[in-house]
Amino acid sequence: MIFLDLAKRIYNFLQRLFRLFSYLIIAPKLFTTILNIIIKYFISSLVINRYIGKKFLNNKNDFIKFCNNELVFDQRDLFSNNIPSWLHIFEKFSLKNKELEFLEIGSFEGRSSCFILRNLKKIHLTCVDTFKPLHELQDNNNAKFDRVFENFKKNTFGFSERLTIEKKKSSDFFLKNRKQFDLMFIDGSHEYEDVKNDAEAAFKIIKNNGIIIFDDFLWHYKQNMKSSITFAIIEFLHKNKKNLKILYSNYQIMVEKI
Repeated sequence: MIFLDLAKRIYNFLQRLFRLFSYLIIAPKLFTTILNIIIKYFISSLVINRYIGKKFLNNKNDFIKFCNNELVFDQRDLFSNNIPSWLHIFEKFSLKNKELEFLEIGSFEGRSSCFILRNLKKIHLTCVDTFKPLHELQDNNNAKFDRVFENFKKNTFGFSERLTIEKKKSSDFFLKNRKQFDLMFIDGSHEYEDVKNDAEAAFKIIKNNGIIIFDDFLWHYKQNMKSSITFAIIEFLHKNKKNLKILYSNYQIMVEKI
């Protein structure tokens, strides 16, 4: 079992690394940005993850137990493996006791929302989501998706005083929003144009020294390389490279506005 788990991790590491190197070939004009991402990927995967995986293992297990015992989910857990890297960033930037504005694009059933609200006890969280079926995850199971918003409301009920829910498309939210944010988690539509638009709109309203976390950076389900979520984020990072610092690069990528 241990051997199979190790083999799977090595396979995923090499597969993602190969994918990143492939972008050097198909997008040579973005060479410096892609190379920076690859270097950060090596550091994050081989150094940071080894350290934080052990350091925050109990925190991860405690949150999974909390979700299983206290919350309601119909969909599989796509978040908890990110807990060590999130806590690493929270600790590195001393975020736990700061009064901050946090924006989440794509909240789904509220698993990540609850994690944010439980661990950053003085933040105000704005959640933007249509709470409608996602074609990436739908798997012909509309019945379960019908309960997504109900589950989200149940799961976040205890945090209602620190939570604003915007049940709409991210494009509609950005169009009318006038607030600036300290932290953002972007996990909305995975379509190339939507990802680019979300990233550019987020960049305009993230404060200096603010942090943006992009989910599924290396996700590529049925996507052409040049119309993928990965390429959209690479282009965004390259365009704004003078004002963005990559903090962590793995399946998620985290950047700081400088």
